[in-house]
Amino acid sequence: MPISRRKQVAARALSGQNVLTRPAPTEPARYGRSRIVGDFVILDWLTAYGTIGLAHSLTAGNSSARWLAEAVYGQFWDHMHDVYTSLVIPQAAINLGLAPELKAIDLHPGCRSSDPYEVRWRQLADVLGDRAPWFHPALRDRDTICAWQPGDPPAIVPASHVELSAQPLLELAADEPDGSPAGAACLWLARYLRHSDAEYAQRDIDQIRSAAADSKSDCAYVHIAAIPAPLLRPAEEPPDEMVLRAGWLQIVERRDVLAAAAARVVQAWDGGKAWPVGQIAEFDPASCTAAAEWTARLRPSPAVQPPTVLERQLLGHITSVDSAELLHDDTSGCAAVLRTDQMGEATVYASVPQRIGTLALLAEVILSGNTVWVRTSDGGLWLAPSLPGRGLSWGYSGGGPDALAVLLDRLLDDITGQPVAGYDTPPRVC
Repeated sequence: MPISRRKQVAARALSGQNVLTRPAPTEPARYGRSRIVGDFVILDWLTAYGTIGLAHSLTAGNSSARWLAEAVYGQFWDHMHDVYTSLVIPQAAINLGLAPELKAIDLHPGCRSSDPYEVRWRQLADVLGDRAPWFHPALRDRDTICAWQPGDPPAIVPASHVELSAQPLLELAADEPDGSPAGAACLWLARYLRHSDAEYAQRDIDQIRSAAADSKSDCAYVHIAAIPAPLLRPAEEPPDEMVLRAGWLQIVERRDVLAAAAARVVQAWDGGKAWPVGQIAEFDPASCTAAAEWTARLRPSPAVQPPTVLERQLLGHITSVDSAELLHDDTSGCAAVLRTDQMGEATVYASVPQRIGTLALLAEVILSGNTVWVRTSDGGLWLAPSLPGRGLSWGYSGGGPDALAVLLDRLLDDITGQPVAGYDTPPRVC
């Protein structure tokens, strides 16, 4: 059979097979270049099957092959298949010394693509002609990945997870005066995250290297392209709780974008446990007498200044077709937003404090819709305090009613008592 005929037969035999699961091509591949596409850094290999792009996400530890293909389409449109034959992206999850999962997707003319499929590191190495580099999610420095070349030793990278960068914390702390609670809180959390990320990355790398001692393991085909920089400071104990609370309070009252960025890091880290507010209440201002009374005492916030960090969070519930009025409750110090939708329906979104700001005794509890109101002996009306992720409810047997029962028991003893943090047993009724 002529050579050209044999190539045609071979091509037809491979046409129904995913690119990266095909037998290794006889022609050697060569590394091409790096490029940034959307939130990904893609490293290109020129192979006999076309250009293979190995990507690392700069925003997610586990990003899907489909998201990667959509980013490539967004940059190259109808020509995406001319730029890449196949895309592959490693996942973060590692279990018991297994190699990180590899997800791939092939690109075809007409903006078509294959279904995502799994590839082994050995299969990828066969196509690329060498072990492919892997950057841990805590070590994905954009410039380091872009500068990578085959044969490079592992880069030494200060640990910073792509999903939880400490950079806003460090920038905010750098501008704070000595003794600032906000500066102390941000600097401690930044150092804590650095330690956690470095230990997390080193543990995963050690597992891969240990498993790679077995040449039959897929880990033997993973090239560790970055390792964490040494930790030069010992781990520190957190500041006193009062310092942390004072620091976060300073931040949530600020109106600048850096404070908002730092707040997103804190809430992604622990859900805002030390935040001055817990939940966000949502209710119809006309749903009951308490809701109407509380809404009536709100005053408009000045419209000539940017929203605070807490106000930004409330405004996140507003769509472009809604009308919204930003309000403030002087009694509790909390913000609220009155939203009116296209149908004229009004809804109040209010930040709920973690403490009641009075020394008056508990006089009444009002249950309305999904909202718990507290009346004190001085006539004050308050949203029942709560903690992030620990809602109050009633009418069934479960965590919400238990949390409400424990809270009310505490408020009877101390109106400034802390809401339930765990799953305490409700008090017995005598």
